[in-house]
Amino acid sequence: MKIIHSILICLFAITSFAQIRKDSEKIKKEELLYSERTIGKLKHIVDSLNSSFLNCELTPTYYPIPQTIGTSIHYEAEDLSNIVNDLKNNISISELKAKYPSVDIQENTLLALSTPINKEDKKHYYHTLYTKYNFTISTETPIKKDTWYINEEEDSEGLALVSEEDSDSLKYLSAFYYSNNSSKKLLPQKYAQMIAYTDCMIDTTTTKFKENATYTMMDVYLPKNWKSLSLKKQKKLLDEMRSNLVIGSCSMDESPNVQAKNIAILAAETNNWKIFLKAHLDILNDNFERVAWSNMAEAYRQTYIQELETLNINTIDLILGTVFLYDNPAKNHYFGNIYRLSRAISEAQKQQEFEREILEIIEDNELDTLNRLRFTYLYLNYISYLEDTSIKNKKQKEFLERINTSLPNYYDFIKKSIYDNNEV
Repeated sequence: MKIIHSILICLFAITSFAQIRKDSEKIKKEELLYSERTIGKLKHIVDSLNSSFLNCELTPTYYPIPQTIGTSIHYEAEDLSNIVNDLKNNISISELKAKYPSVDIQENTLLALSTPINKEDKKHYYHTLYTKYNFTISTETPIKKDTWYINEEEDSEGLALVSEEDSDSLKYLSAFYYSNNSSKKLLPQKYAQMIAYTDCMIDTTTTKFKENATYTMMDVYLPKNWKSLSLKKQKKLLDEMRSNLVIGSCSMDESPNVQAKNIAILAAETNNWKIFLKAHLDILNDNFERVAWSNMAEAYRQTYIQELETLNINTIDLILGTVFLYDNPAKNHYFGNIYRLSRAISEAQKQQEFEREILEIIEDNELDTLNRLRFTYLYLNYISYLEDTSIKNKKQKEFLERINTSLPNYYDFIKKSIYDNNEV
């Protein structure tokens, strides 16, 4: 019965989405989500927060995600026992090439540590990133220098994944050679300040939904007379919205987005900055729970970055501060979605300023590789949203030339991302 109900909701959402698409095409860029009176009230709050941030004498300290550069391999065979034994005995890369000619070797592979989702899980999880084969390594103890680590897959004796498609049951092996110790250097102060500004503006002690919020299928629309309600009743309505978490039944279900807009509007009207900005950034990042996701549906959801620019927020530091990955974030630090952020940047009034700042970050040798690559993909996605094809192609070509100097080890991979896949 629940499945039938969800299908009916999704069918209704598709019909509604067609109207939303028409409506969104009619909306002019200069039209804002909030009234002039509300914008005026929010500006006063922003001015106060900006002043507090400037007067803050604390210098934040942030560390990059633990990471290192090494060599990864991918190998296919019916029997992996020989190569597994060789890897366990730390065979050299030159010997590996000679003994197994078909092995696919990827040098200069980035390996980054991630925190387990389950706090009781004491294993160490490492992920290869921005390479031909991305995989995960889990170990009981931190990885050691000059050692091979084999990819662990469930139901495969911890060694390899059996292909269900291959009648000969070919097995696939991925492994990583950890050749150097990772350094524990600080994030440069300039970027630490960006993160600090983000945490100053986006309160880290508050969440958009209340801690005891329940999943629901409530009506997410505001009553027609909500503007005439007393401040007390508007606050009560906001509290009700924050107590009920709506999940999209399919990619075209706009309910979570509508709910966030109305939470943002009510929070703005009641001077609740902490909730307002969380809700507005969720809209910008399309940060909602849905059963499914699609590019077509996402394309018609606006970013509303103009509203933030109107409020005199330092949008460059605010937005870019949500891109960095680092080891010691505040509990509720806001991490942005690169794809949505890149679109917002392409729509921003300060597009050129954003572009210069991002390029400087990518070319900063003092910044860790993982973050430089994250900003690389932010920039490439930003280019993809530019409407003028000639400008887009020119910027891609110029960027590849810069990457060949600043991140030469990733030039081929980034070039392939642009021209082979036509997306990043």
